[in-house]
Amino acid sequence: MSTRILIVEDEEAIRFRHGQLLRRFGCWCVLASDARDACRRLEEHDFSLALIDLTLPGISGLDFVKYLRSEHPNTAVVMVADVDDPILANAAFELGAYGYLIKPIRPNELAINISNALRRRTLELENRSQRESLEHRVEERTSHLQLALAQLS
Repeated sequence: MSTRILIVEDEEAIRFRHGQLLRRFGCWCVLASDARDACRRLEEHDFSLALIDLTLPGISGLDFVKYLRSEHPNTAVVMVADVDDPILANAAFELGAYGYLIKPIRPNELAINISNALRRRTLELENRSQRESLEHRVEERTSHLQLALAQLS
């Protein structure tokens, strides 16, 4: 499977464990310890999904989601938090996160959330492509119609 996942987690043991688990599901994982490291990785590769810890050194996970959604809009985001806070979860969703997981994360829970986020990403990319194709056809036909009306005048 060519699914590339960026795991941004400052706790090495958790970062490694998430990478191991997702590799077992056929994902190609790149690990980053903070937002700066993640940005370097994003310059090297496109990612289908980023699994981002909420509490990163230097920049908050929410701020990193803002950056990611504006600069890499085709990358799905799933947030990981230490606490079950509905306000933080809602903020993550408002910024465009597809999921919000609470540590400790059970392997099955991680796999299901990643799978759902990737499925949603695929549907959104297909929808965007179809919308752009339709817009192009409308522009083309409008142009032809304008040309035909000009010839009739």
